Amino acid sequence: IYPSKESLDKNLFHKTTDDLVNVVLIYSANTDTAMQRLYREEIKKTFPGKCIEYNNVMGMNREKWRATLSTILKRDMDNLLFVASNEEAFVSDLLDRLIIVNPNKNKPQYPISIYGTSSWRKNFKNVNITNYYALNMHVTQAFFIDYNDEDVKAFIKKYRETYNNEPSQYAFQGYDITYYFMTALKRYGSDFIHCLPNMMNVKYLQSKYKA
Repeated sequence: IYPSKESLDKNLFHKTTDDLVNVVLIYSANTDTAMQRLYREEIKKTFPGKCIEYNNVMGMNREKWRATLSTILKRDMDNLLFVASNEEAFVSDLLDRLIIVNPNKNKPQYPISIYGTSSWRKNFKNVNITNYYALNMHVTQAFFIDYNDEDVKAFIKKYRETYNNEPSQYAFQGYDITYYFMTALKRYGSDFIHCLPNMMNVKYLQSKYKA
């Protein structure tokens, strides 16, 4: 029901409509080798022949950092920075350094989009949140709730009336899981387990479950 960390990471990699992109893979000395390998493989499949690897960020002074960026980033195209790291200190330092070279977010010297893992939003406590927005951050999330959706509005209204409280993520998740299996049972009977791949056309509140 809950997607694995690996499947979440893989969903970071989507081919852009613009072929003129500069792809950079960044990781720290402590990055797990399996994570590095996953990122390399996915980048190779999505952006063949476009990847630059870089892993020597922390400890570099400002002048050397600026000089280094001039060799790995491009001013005339989008720079897609995939960061294979869940280390808060490393990520925080990296984002601060990227802001140094792009102090004016309305007229950035380097067009940057940074791609991180779901752990950044979930577990990081001391990263400057404004850096996320300034650097056009993309992360994967297991669940998304569209509060403008009419079914979501109806669920929230009924939940408030019933429990006199606001529904948490687990309330939405519990509803979707129950609805998923009860709908499968109603459609296909007690042998529904063999028909779960046919459940992709069912509308849920926050997720699309895959068998």
